[in-house]
Amino acid sequence: MQTWSLTAFNNAADSENRIHADDVAKDYGFRGGLVPGVTVYAYMTHPVVEALGPQWLESGEADARFLAPCYDGEEVTAAAIEAGDGKYEIQLTREGQVLGQGSASIPSEPPVVPPVGEYPEVPMPSERIPAEAQALKAACVAGDLGSLNFTFDEAKSKAYLESVRETLTVYEDKAIAHPGFLLSIVNFQLAANVALGPWIHVGSVIRHMGLVHFGDKVSVRGRLTDVYEKKGHEFLDMDVVIVTNDAQVVAKVEHHAIYRIRKAG
Repeated sequence: MQTWSLTAFNNAADSENRIHADDVAKDYGFRGGLVPGVTVYAYMTHPVVEALGPQWLESGEADARFLAPCYDGEEVTAAAIEAGDGKYEIQLTREGQVLGQGSASIPSEPPVVPPVGEYPEVPMPSERIPAEAQALKAACVAGDLGSLNFTFDEAKSKAYLESVRETLTVYEDKAIAHPGFLLSIVNFQLAANVALGPWIHVGSVIRHMGLVHFGDKVSVRGRLTDVYEKKGHEFLDMDVVIVTNDAQVVAKVEHHAIYRIRKAG
């Protein structure tokens, strides 16, 4: 078993998503602003890379579900627990309470990489989609969301690594993107397309098919696939790929979020 302990840091306290702000989060029954799910995932990947090595960053897969709030300043422990056949159970805990859990592995078969053309680049909308069921269901039918495009560079990498308290040097040594960064930009694509209020990322399935290097032009492309209600929360699902240099799909993500949170009480 590989473990890593650290002090959690809310690296989104000033973001547009106010569920990461103390005052708004308390209105929904939380003790304070939530550490983002993508940051919890970043913590969980640290022992995975130690256990499976850098190859996991290029051809591995993982799923992660976020079960309980993680708060700024808490002492947390990420663990990768061997489960046989090269698979690991992964989790983040606080004093024994599981905050996030899932699994990680390097499949024996190479990934089936979707053609770039199946996920075309689409301009960002002039107005974001309202975070309402009818509008989001219409977007599911309409097709691809606007693509989030940028160039990945050393400055972006350094700022991200500091924000998630990463201590592994592989990302700087190989000049590549952290897996948590890749998941975080899926959040950015969603927020750039949908006019969200407070919302919560609840889980993802990630399949790595390559690496993002310094200097790569990155395009986050995808679509909404479902909108539904469960236990008073309103959810959406996404199917997203990350493309480099308009030539290669380097990651495929199934992304799940509560876009409208049930009020406390």
